[in-house]
Amino acid sequence: MKQNDTIINIARVGAIAGWLTLATIIVFSVLGPQVIAGQRVSGSLDPTVIKAYFSHTTLAPFNAGEFVFVFFFIPFAVAMREVLSINARARFTASVGLAFCIAAVPMYLIGNALQATLVTVAVRAGDIMPLFRLWDILYNSATYTLEAGYAGMFALAMRDVRAFPRWMPAFGLVVAALQILNVTALFAGIPDTLTLIGNIALLGWFVGANIGMGRLAKPLAGAA
Repeated sequence: MKQNDTIINIARVGAIAGWLTLATIIVFSVLGPQVIAGQRVSGSLDPTVIKAYFSHTTLAPFNAGEFVFVFFFIPFAVAMREVLSINARARFTASVGLAFCIAAVPMYLIGNALQATLVTVAVRAGDIMPLFRLWDILYNSATYTLEAGYAGMFALAMRDVRAFPRWMPAFGLVVAALQILNVTALFAGIPDTLTLIGNIALLGWFVGANIGMGRLAKPLAGAA
């Protein structure tokens, strides 16, 4: 499938932005906090456990560092919408996927700002529970709804673009289902370790999306 120069350039920018998005998530949201403070705290109602985690002062710079994520995520999302819009059906689902991405941006920013604030509250021995619960429900429940939306809708659009791996449409719907399940975790008592399955799957979704975008960045996009 030959691509015109505009699509090639958009796909190239999108692929670069997509890999930088994934790298930012891994460094600032996964590996960095894990190395600094250990297993994340979510779903806990024990102030001692919560304060012990957020008392690691170097967490705050990592939380703030995640703000740069939006400079990569938004170009990635817009590029996804452009390269997937090859017909009316794909354009509609990709546009809805883009809308979910845009809606997710303030949730990501607020979530990381609240995490950095929790460090200050923990260190200064303030009442951490109300702020923690707000962050936990927003970041580890509500945000999953939007992630399910963009993973699922972009996956539906990928059905019509052969450059994307053939497993991505079905896998994207699985990712969406797992993230919807994660929405209920705090209220259904699902252990936080089980929500990691959906989060790891979402990282895999980014890998598949970036592979497809990389293929489209070439004059001849190979079949999946």
